[in-house]
Amino acid sequence: MKLKFAEPDSKKYDEATPEREDLSKAEILKLAMDAYAWKESKCVSWYKLQIPQLGGNSPMELVQRGQTGKLVF
Repeated sequence: MKLKFAEPDSKKYDEATPEREDLSKAEILKLAMDAYAWKESKCVSWYKLQIPQLGGNSPMELVQRGQTGKLVF
């Protein structure tokens, strides 16, 4: 499974990928660990990192706001 960021204006994203707005921190970390073959400690660091492709937000901020559909797994 490859982790990638959805393009905000992509119609293909809207049609092909249903958004899940209910992912928890544990689910996001597990998906990142599987996708990148990272250890948990590295995923926790990534989880807090502000990412330009996410509008300067961190995955943690997206989970807190319930906007996990911006991550496509």
